[in-house]
Amino acid sequence: GKGAFLNCLGLTSVNIPNSVTSIGRSAFCHCSGLTSVTIPNSVKSIQVCAFADCERLADIYCYAENMPSTERKVFNNSDIRKATLHVPAASIEQYKTTEPWSDFGTIVAIDEAEKQASRPASKAWAAIIKAGMKAWAAIIKAGTKAIKVLKK
Repeated sequence: GKGAFLNCLGLTSVNIPNSVTSIGRSAFCHCSGLTSVTIPNSVKSIQVCAFADCERLADIYCYAENMPSTERKVFNNSDIRKATLHVPAASIEQYKTTEPWSDFGTIVAIDEAEKQASRPASKAWAAIIKAGMKAWAAIIKAGTKAIKVLKK
């Protein structure tokens, strides 16, 4: 939402979740420590000054094949001429020719290894948690049986 992380000076990296469709006005404004941002394919729009005054931005990974619409001054006072924009290979020309994206100093295609690395680990964590829950359930069940035996 609007100004959600405004002035979060200690914020260095942001991986926006796939549930987000719009990055709000000044959402990360004045996050001077921010160096890396990952924008998922789900983001359709980025509002004014969302990443303004983020002087240390070095890498933006934008997985949107359909380039998000952007309002003016999205990267205002952020020296994106020194930053690298990573985008899907199929869309690289669109990003290279459309402001503010075209203002990035370097624009490169996301390779397959980067795509794999960017996928949320939530599925893996869900599997680990599920396995852990099953293990605890088995331990509790065994413990309950042992207590019943001891009570007899």
